[in-house]
Amino acid sequence: QNAAHTHPDHFAYATSAGKLQVTPLGKAAQDFDLQVGQSVYLPAEAHAAKNVGPSEVKAIIFELKP
Repeated sequence: QNAAHTHPDHFAYATSAGKLQVTPLGKAAQDFDLQVGQSVYLPAEAHAAKNVGPSEVKAIIFELKP
């Protein structure tokens, strides 16, 4: 699992398929089964992310300006 880090409101756009587990600080983990071309919105938060599948997960993160 990666160290916790922060993002403002953001989107993750998957460039490779895979399974990712995102754990916001103080909250339950959320699993994402990402497909190529899929985008996921995440609100501003501090979280840790972990690859929980057999393949490498690659994504482009788009952070929204306030």
